[in-house]
Amino acid sequence: MPATSPRFSITVPHETHAALKRLSAVQKRPLGSLVREYLESVTPALEELAGAMEAMREVEAAARSEIVSTLSEVHQEMEPHINGIIGHLRALSGIEVDDAQDEGGAEAVGLRDPSSTASTPAM
Repeated sequence: MPATSPRFSITVPHETHAALKRLSAVQKRPLGSLVREYLESVTPALEELAGAMEAMREVEAAARSEIVSTLSEVHQEMEPHINGIIGHLRALSGIEVDDAQDEGGAEAVGLRDPSSTASTPAM
């Protein structure tokens, strides 16, 4: 009668196969039964490990979400101050401020001496 339980195949190192085969011979049991029994004995530990890893993923996702939210709030709070600083720098004679978008879409602010062609990043 065919087995009704799920099946899968695994590849093991030669040493592992030899040890399992020796144990199977000593116990006069089929190799598959021996391996199944070992796997069944560690099932509670596997379930606990899987649960812990799932919980860890949920905590990591929540932490990432919190970081993104906090950074967004900080950005909103800092934006008027940064715009004020840029306004003050523009008001100073002889200093031009570049506030063009960089490749990532974030504002790149730089100071430029009108007499030179190279720009110097701000703070």
